[in-house]
Amino acid sequence: MEKFSKGFIIFAAFTAGLAAIVLILSLLVWKDPETLQPATVMPITQQEAKKLPASPAPSPVPATEKEEAVETTTPPETVTSAEESASEMATPSETENFTEEEEITEEDEEEEDRAPLPSGPLVPDLMTGKPEDELTKVFTGLTKLVTPARPLEIISPLPALQKKRGSYYLPQKASDGTEPWQTYKRPFPEQTGNKVAFIVYGLGLKNEETTLAIAKLPPEVTLSFSPYADNLSAQIAKARQAGHETMIDLSLQDKNYPAIDGGPNTITTSSSSDENIAKLEKTLQNAGALIGVTGLNGDALFSRREVLNPVYEAIFAKGLLFLGTDTSTAFPDIYDGSGAFLKADILFTDDMFYPAIENNFTSLENIAKTRGQALMAVPPTKILLDAIVKWNDANQQKGADKLIIAPASALVKK
Repeated sequence: MEKFSKGFIIFAAFTAGLAAIVLILSLLVWKDPETLQPATVMPITQQEAKKLPASPAPSPVPATEKEEAVETTTPPETVTSAEESASEMATPSETENFTEEEEITEEDEEEEDRAPLPSGPLVPDLMTGKPEDELTKVFTGLTKLVTPARPLEIISPLPALQKKRGSYYLPQKASDGTEPWQTYKRPFPEQTGNKVAFIVYGLGLKNEETTLAIAKLPPEVTLSFSPYADNLSAQIAKARQAGHETMIDLSLQDKNYPAIDGGPNTITTSSSSDENIAKLEKTLQNAGALIGVTGLNGDALFSRREVLNPVYEAIFAKGLLFLGTDTSTAFPDIYDGSGAFLKADILFTDDMFYPAIENNFTSLENIAKTRGQALMAVPPTKILLDAIVKWNDANQQKGADKLIIAPASALVKK
């Protein structure tokens, strides 16, 4: 019994000592619960971060000040950026040290930080240097109202000027020798004066540019379509309804072929004469009422008479005119007077900066005044289409000095 009492006393003393130790530790680490607040993360801008000292972070802002700051913040749904949020949540002690001049500087820097980065290639406006999304502001030629021109008398091919080949039709001379280019051309009365003609090639692939060319350009402008355009004959008919005579593009082998490939209908040096003529006919089949074909590329072919001669002969045999370039030096040598042909005096292959465009229009005028006529060929870009409209408007204001704008067919000399 005595041993039991001693064991109990020892256990009780141990327990009491342990409890005392726990109580002492609790007193050492205890703090007032009212001072325990969750940490507040304050987003800051790069400019604010630069102004922070390198020393340890400042002591926490008292809870009362924080509550006042939170009450003055904009509701979360109206905050548009981290910088605005940080600015609104800042306490007076954090902002009073900034002068007015510093605040203006930070504002300007923030605006620069927020400037959107360009996405995709920028196409310069050749008159103002603005990117493409602002071009419509200067396309006054393409945005003005235009009175629709009278449709051409013939919209679709005449039976006498086409022949059936399998499931499709091809142009041909009539039995009395009448040629399609003479029948389908835009009527143009003989006029005394220097003439200029424009032809827009590569149409039909981009709907907006094609629509602008048909609707906004003067009806005297000749329109030429890609053989790869969808609904080709319908697009050609629409152009003729707007008063434009129409042609089709013939793809000739480029000097960088096959890296630059004009498609399955391309006339190539490696193809036989029969194969190239078949490609020509595929280009022409079911196209509509055409006055001829354009061959504005083909650096690799211009010196190859044995390749081009059969193609030229097939074009002239069908009663069509051919439009080449002034660089196709082989063409005058092989032409025997059996068909109608034209040569572009000035050829645009892409957009140019406005000074270059202006210089080329000046050259066009000079050529017309020297030779009596001149022809310019352009791709269907908005800038160049607009340039044609503006040139024509300015030309009409020159009175007796103005040049006569004519369809391409009016410049043919047989």
